[in-house]
Amino acid sequence: MTRPYAFATLFIVPIGLMLLVISASAHDAFYPHHRQDLDELTRQRELRGPVLIITAVFVLILAGVLYVTLRKIGRLDDEHHETTRAHLEKASNHAAQAARMSLVDSGKVSEAVQAALAAYAKASRIAWNPNHGMVGGNSIRCKIGSDVVIIKISSQDDRYQIEVNASCDEADTQSILEVSKANT
Repeated sequence: MTRPYAFATLFIVPIGLMLLVISASAHDAFYPHHRQDLDELTRQRELRGPVLIITAVFVLILAGVLYVTLRKIGRLDDEHHETTRAHLEKASNHAAQAARMSLVDSGKVSEAVQAALAAYAKASRIAWNPNHGMVGGNSIRCKIGSDVVIIKISSQDDRYQIEVNASCDEADTQSILEVSKANT
């Protein structure tokens, strides 16, 4: 060891030991050794019961508030889901009826799909441009507002089957109508 390090070590170690001795002899020792300290311990023992009771009551009230809040949130989610489902059913039924009326009037499947899209948008209170989507076949999948709508018109023997599927978030619905080709 070099001389400056030895001197620093011999100077710092005694100062550190002196500081440890001072803190060990101070009044902040971990065991009580004065009458005032014993009085405080007695008071702490007396207050232990009421503090535990107050803490338990607080925890129970907090748990009750949390339970009521979570239950109410669950009810609100259920109500929202039912409202969304009712909206989807109403709009898809309107779309299927409009497609049926268009098939009866014109007999053209593509016009019936366009009429169904327009009726769905109207029932959803969303502005719809009839030229928004060109329909070339007998089915289409599009998004109207936040709803995903699938309209399919299939021809079977002597009748048409109109199928409107609508979904939004976690709710979905389906409307199916059949139209006799004799009516068209």
